[in-house]
Amino acid sequence: MRRLNSITLAAIIALGVISSKDASAQITLIQNAQSFEAQSFDKFIPRPQKTTRIDYDIWNDLLGEMVLSTGPSARKRYGRPNAITGSRFVRGHASAYRLEGNRIPYSEIRPEFMGMLTEYRKDLERIGTEIDISKLPRNEQLAFWFNLHNAVMVEQLAKEYPVKRPEDLKIGKPAVQFYDAKIIDIKNTKLSLRDIREKIVYANWRNPKVIYGFYLGDIGSPSIQNRAFNGSNVNQILNLNAEEFVNSLRGFHVRNNKQYVSRLYTDVAKFYFPNFDRDVETHIKKYMRDDVKSQMLNAASFSIDRYDPIIADMTAGQGRYKSISSLSSTSRSGVSLTGHNTLKQFVNELVVKREKLKELGLYSNGTVIVEDIETDDGSKPEIE
Repeated sequence: MRRLNSITLAAIIALGVISSKDASAQITLIQNAQSFEAQSFDKFIPRPQKTTRIDYDIWNDLLGEMVLSTGPSARKRYGRPNAITGSRFVRGHASAYRLEGNRIPYSEIRPEFMGMLTEYRKDLERIGTEIDISKLPRNEQLAFWFNLHNAVMVEQLAKEYPVKRPEDLKIGKPAVQFYDAKIIDIKNTKLSLRDIREKIVYANWRNPKVIYGFYLGDIGSPSIQNRAFNGSNVNQILNLNAEEFVNSLRGFHVRNNKQYVSRLYTDVAKFYFPNFDRDVETHIKKYMRDDVKSQMLNAASFSIDRYDPIIADMTAGQGRYKSISSLSSTSRSGVSLTGHNTLKQFVNELVVKREKLKELGLYSNGTVIVEDIETDDGSKPEIE
């Protein structure tokens, strides 16, 4: 909402556009509207009172069918890929970070699977309306917001595909930037993806590792896993995502005696990193492997790396293709990897990357984090 203050209205009065009486009424209406806007998210402030658990088995199955794991980063900047055989053109991902982060083959999602995504997104909205999410245990609340956000993200990108850069996508009439479009309805409150991140989760959780729960659809984003969040595993998946991201080149690297971190950290600085260099260093060191930590420079500030905004698919948003031959059997969801050269090129590079990971002893995906070990009573620590 565009906000007008009394100074703006005074200028309008001076021009004789409206009377002072009308202006006073305008100010009251605007103040009321601003107050409503400021309080409209209060219903989502955590007030844990119940032990209710939400079942995400369907979303878990959908993710298991969609998500292609690329494993941890090999911390290798990839050069420009080879041109397609018989051509001078390079198709697909050309980014130096193109093999970092998991992938969803949007180009291969069939209409019937698209329908399943939409139905499940509607189910999550219904659950959020029927249940008072704010009264669930804090980890259950987090799992709900992560799953809803990511389900909407995947559904919309699949619906709008081919998409080159998710951050440039505009939807609705009038067209609104994708992340800011009010396309979610919970308890008659219209929410955007940014609202979920910033006005609900970042506003009410102090631990910065929650930033790794939100999939943004592009290569620069925290990764998406092939399983759903729930109240029991939310710590584990957040730690897994944080570890993958921080130890990837898109998260942190040193070049020309300067150390770079992702734009992701500046985007959330006002919530978690007010003293940016010090706070970010403290944060990322928690998740760094020793070999990566040894690369950090002493007493040096961070520069912000170029963010990779290209969609995290397998073809760089180049569209849907007809199957030529099968690289793997078609899954029951209708997601298959076809024999198109662009897909073959990506898979071939991924095979080479995995051999490199084996050499580095990094082929396993993630490590055990002490705080995620269940206590004797089976309870999990709540993320504050």
